[in-house]
Amino acid sequence: MSWEVVFRWIESHPGMASWVQAFGSIAAILAAIWIAGRDSRVRRKSEDESKKSALWRAYTAVDDTVRRVGNAVQTAELKSLERRAMDMLNSDLRQAQQHLKEAMSEPGLSPKIYSELFATRTSVEDVSYAVNFFYQTTDRLPEYLDTARSGVNQVMESRATLKKLYDALN
Repeated sequence: MSWEVVFRWIESHPGMASWVQAFGSIAAILAAIWIAGRDSRVRRKSEDESKKSALWRAYTAVDDTVRRVGNAVQTAELKSLERRAMDMLNSDLRQAQQHLKEAMSEPGLSPKIYSELFATRTSVEDVSYAVNFFYQTTDRLPEYLDTARSGVNQVMESRATLKKLYDALN
């Protein structure tokens, strides 16, 4: 088939241009709808990935904090604490607070995750103060260790909450 035959057929049908224009317009509208929907799906998927990633980072920071505050309380319960051991313990707790602070600044955090991270960070501060007061007093009042244990329990509760949230997303 030659192009000459095609052109003659098109010229013999004068309404053809309007039909081609109508089909082209409909195709353009459908393409725009498909592209907008695709962009929306990609953006939603990216946001979901960001939320999962932020939640996982929050969970790992809190999980690490559980170990650190647990070690701090166990170390504080020893009968004789050396200054060097207390310095290492305080450094460890400061590191936990830094990890929590970094996790709190991640994009994609929901208010629930942020509040769990904030509660954990506050608990680490409580544990740090309690352990240091326990170390500094000659009486070694058990109230300080009770406060520290309470902080450990709060951190463990936050870890459990974050784990449930993560499991719910998967």
